[in-house]
Amino acid sequence: MDKLVISLVACAMLVACTLIVGCGPPALTCQTAPCNDNSAKTYQLCVNADSSQTFNFGGMSCHCPAASCQMCHDELTNYCEGGAGGTGGSGGGGDGSMGCSYTVSGAQTAMGGCAATVNVISGSSGVNFLLNDNSGLEFDAVLAGQTMLTAGTYTDSNVAPGYGAEFVPSPGVSYLLCSPGGPKCNDTHGNPIPPQGSFTLIVTDPGPSSSAPGATQWTAPQGTLTLTLPAQPNSAATGTVTVNITL
Repeated sequence: MDKLVISLVACAMLVACTLIVGCGPPALTCQTAPCNDNSAKTYQLCVNADSSQTFNFGGMSCHCPAASCQMCHDELTNYCEGGAGGTGGSGGGGDGSMGCSYTVSGAQTAMGGCAATVNVISGSSGVNFLLNDNSGLEFDAVLAGQTMLTAGTYTDSNVAPGYGAEFVPSPGVSYLLCSPGGPKCNDTHGNPIPPQGSFTLIVTDPGPSSSAPGATQWTAPQGTLTLTLPAQPNSAATGTVTVNITL
């Protein structure tokens, strides 16, 4: 039997992914495909509203953050190649390497490593770009109308509604970028707030991609991302931070 080609994800650090039945947040887009051209077995890959991924196969589900899905890929490969599915255990993903770095200036100062992953599923509304450090920094946007990641400059004018970013240097201190009606456009009490912040994403090289039926993923895009994040209303944060990220 031909081996199933599973897209690999560059992870920021070892993050556990647990195999359980029916886990994960509501799915944004799902695609069902055969394990390979000669197999009667099928699996379903879902990209969820929070950019995490859920793999459904053999009566089981494996849910993982977008930047740490190696265990789910291994369990799916085992199922497609004749195994019964997952072991029910948990484990880390990837090699723990950092794919990008960032510095924070302004009201707060910080620096660290991060990972950027980009994916698109057939029939989706665009290319989902997710960046995080699995700690206090996250950026999520859908490059609207795109079917492939391409070099170029992206701002709030050419991404889908709902994009956002957050930097949380310590508990109770939060800086936000949020779009009209976006999930992050709330103060710390859950009250809606006006859109705030801005970003500029410059992709100089999409980098390598991996494909599975109905989906493509880029694990090492090159370029820069600049975030301007004002303090979240009613948090302990004050002023504005600028996050400069080198992909």
